[in-house]
Amino acid sequence: MSNLSGINKNPIEIKLLIYSLPIVGLFFGFFFGNRLDLYHFEDQAEIQHSFILKRAMRQRQEETKIFDALNATGADCSPHDIQELKIHLSHAKYIADIGRMVDGKIRCTAMSAVVDGMRLPESASKQREDGVLLWPNIEFSQLGKDTGSVALGGSVAIFTNHDLFDDLAAEGTNTVVQINSKDQKIIYWYSKVLDNYRHIQEDFLSRKIRPTLQKTSCVSDLCVQSEFRVSCRLNTLVLSGLGLAIGLLLSITIAMRWRVKHGLRYRLLEAMRSRQILMEYQPLLAVADRRIVGAEALARWCHNEVGAVSPDVFIPLIQKLGLRKAFATYVFTSVVEELKVKLKAEDDFYVGINVFPADLEEDDFFEFVKSTLEKMQIPAEKIVLEVTEGSQFSVDDPARIFQKYRSLGVKIYIDDFGVGYSNISRILEGGIDGIKLDRVFIRSVDSQADTAPILDNIVAMTKKMGVQIVVEGVETLEQHRYIAKLAPGAIGQGWFYGRPGPACALSAN
Repeated sequence: MSNLSGINKNPIEIKLLIYSLPIVGLFFGFFFGNRLDLYHFEDQAEIQHSFILKRAMRQRQEETKIFDALNATGADCSPHDIQELKIHLSHAKYIADIGRMVDGKIRCTAMSAVVDGMRLPESASKQREDGVLLWPNIEFSQLGKDTGSVALGGSVAIFTNHDLFDDLAAEGTNTVVQINSKDQKIIYWYSKVLDNYRHIQEDFLSRKIRPTLQKTSCVSDLCVQSEFRVSCRLNTLVLSGLGLAIGLLLSITIAMRWRVKHGLRYRLLEAMRSRQILMEYQPLLAVADRRIVGAEALARWCHNEVGAVSPDVFIPLIQKLGLRKAFATYVFTSVVEELKVKLKAEDDFYVGINVFPADLEEDDFFEFVKSTLEKMQIPAEKIVLEVTEGSQFSVDDPARIFQKYRSLGVKIYIDDFGVGYSNISRILEGGIDGIKLDRVFIRSVDSQADTAPILDNIVAMTKKMGVQIVVEGVETLEQHRYIAKLAPGAIGQGWFYGRPGPACALSAN
């Protein structure tokens, strides 16, 4: 099948389409999944930012309430004063601790009671519009606390931890929060969920896979800046995988459909439609007087790309690819159309057509043969259907099938006869009209092989049963003379009598 290997390959355009579809599917899956994730992320971030803003406002309200209440009671860090600090802290939801500033130092807090004086660095303080001093992101090590911010109003110091907003971070996002004034010069505090948040490389792919969204809202002089970065992209992952799968499925479908349409099966069908499969006819001569009495129809495929294709290659493909019915009707129609004039005009001329056993077994083919001969007004006895001896029928005894065609007038010959000569008697008794001896027997005439006696026996049996014998493979004068002496009523076929050619060449022979 080497000479057919090139006609079933995908062209470069189809290959590019097949290979690009999964990539395109992956791209569109990523794009739409990314958009869905972004829409979801934006809604999620908006809700999250709203919660952050509300918490910042409530924290400010708690802070203002505490400043007003505790500044009115005086600053002495007495047990009673510390108890007041504790009471206000217990009612506060977003405050980490409350302390008293005495003589420039924090002398007591609600959580630590009396302390050894903590001085707040003057250089780090900022003042907001209401006069409150701010120290963002300072350590509370002297108070046994983490880093946070301190707001000092009068003698009251309010401590807020840096993780005030961490519990609001939605699942699958990283969050950075800044609380500052409208002019963004005074920062109250800064909170972040992951310590390495701002160390993620900001390249193009990173921005696509982990996009960043910023929100800013202000109430009075309080502004909240929220920055979110998504780290979980479920829709992107799912739709990218789905797009890749769809692209692969389309690629496979296109490849399969192209092979169906442009593969061997399509090429064979197209060859029949465009008459690329041509019929040649090898003459059959009466051995006695070397007169043409018939011809065997032989199918030849001349492919546009690879040239002549051997019948040994494409005939098996006909069966393998499920084109047996189409091929049988094509060959039969082609033969009777090309030879109809000769078949009608010459009484002793017939044509042999090779068929598959399955063709003979099907009623559709029988009706086709019958209707075609009637339509073209060709005598049925001018048609010989040849079936190979070694062919397998689905029935144990094909004699009944042979008889159906013989009743129509069509003759049945066994082709390549003698290869399985152990069943010669049964075949000859099976209701056939003739046999075509395999060329291996005529070759024995020149080589003096052991098959020569078998040939003599077969000829004797055909004479006894009145079966026509056709000898294939006659190539020399010696072989012709041997057959003429052994079986003068035989029909000869071979290069000695004529090579296959178009229908018009039969008259020249």
